[in-house]
Amino acid sequence: MSFVLIVGILDLSSSGSGVIRRTVAREINRSKISETGFAPESGSPGWLFWNILLGFDQSSRKSVAFSKDADAMNNLTQFGEDLRLHLFRLQASLDNINGLFAGAAIANDAELAGRLEGMHAPMKEFSERAAELREMLQAGLERDAALVAETLSRWVARRQTAQLHARADMIEQLATVAVELATLSAVEAERITMTAIIARRKAVAVQVLRDL
Repeated sequence: MSFVLIVGILDLSSSGSGVIRRTVAREINRSKISETGFAPESGSPGWLFWNILLGFDQSSRKSVAFSKDADAMNNLTQFGEDLRLHLFRLQASLDNINGLFAGAAIANDAELAGRLEGMHAPMKEFSERAAELREMLQAGLERDAALVAETLSRWVARRQTAQLHARADMIEQLATVAVELATLSAVEAERITMTAIIARRKAVAVQVLRDL
């Protein structure tokens, strides 16, 4: 596509002087074409016009770079949200375990038995999910460990961002898997802790009866 045509297209939406537009077109036509592309003579109207175009191009590139930075920040924000969902559940289980030993607030055996009964149904599903997560985590960690340092260095040196982002995606998924696994482990710990409390109380009660 000739640069005269470019100027003509731009002219359709402009209201500047026709003489200036014709001069710019003439100067662009007289400009030399190098192996690297369009090269107007320095100081000419064509040169000025070309630098304006370059300015637009640089601005566009900066916009693209800003957009990529924004995408990266959005990825991190989403990563945090994914983790937070599991962290809320993890914190709830840890609070429940701490609450079992909160002095006068310690639940009696009937209350603990009721809570255990409510946890019984989903525990099989939790166990299966935990086993699946452990396999996923192990496979992912092994896959990342197999990635040699030279490969990472080459990606960085060649600015192969697609590969770098793909690796970051995988590690984020592994982190999410690890946190979900920790959450399920905390739920299991809560269940076992309540079972332990009931077992200890029963042992103490039998001992008291024996010592009477």
